[in-house]
Amino acid sequence: MIDPNRFETRISKVVSILFHPLLMPSWAYLSIVFFGDPVQHEQDYLWLLIYGFYINLLTFVFPVAVFLLMLRFGLISALEMPGRHERNVPILITAVFFYMLFHFSRNWEIDPVFGLYMLGATILSLVAMLINYWWKISLHAIGAGGLLGAISTLTYFLNPAYFQLVPLVVIFTGVIAFSRLKLKTHSQSEVYAGLLLGFSVIFSLFAAMVG
Repeated sequence: MIDPNRFETRISKVVSILFHPLLMPSWAYLSIVFFGDPVQHEQDYLWLLIYGFYINLLTFVFPVAVFLLMLRFGLISALEMPGRHERNVPILITAVFFYMLFHFSRNWEIDPVFGLYMLGATILSLVAMLINYWWKISLHAIGAGGLLGAISTLTYFLNPAYFQLVPLVVIFTGVIAFSRLKLKTHSQSEVYAGLLLGFSVIFSLFAAMVG
């Protein structure tokens, strides 16, 4: 017989990996490709695939490689970085890679809203780093809230086609929040504050630029 508590813990670990903050740019890109108009001109799906690979490389593979080096030299105790004091440098490194993607996106024929999302993700990373000096806010929750804020704003101001994605993002936002609480990596206030911060910053940025 399956132990419900153990099953929920395993699912929570899988969810935490699949929706890691470093993977949120990839999820945002997929959302634009499948639910919006991903390019300014004629669509080239091979090009979209290559660009998606480039996004994953710059926002996930490269940062993880740096974190593995930090782990190797004892600068962090684990890739999960359980201690608040361990997270500031990795968050700053993440912000640098996010900004690099924002900068490079301006020279590609990708929808400008994705570049705007990456600017918001960079801002959120820097704000999270500042907060982390005093409080261990949930980075997973910030990422989930940011994606929800982006999709909600795009639905309202730009393209109603995104509306079909909103319920799905809401569900997964709740699942991510539950997973972080289930794993006891954060308190409820740290998770809820992360959701609110991510949503409000990205929603406000998008509303100001595309509204």
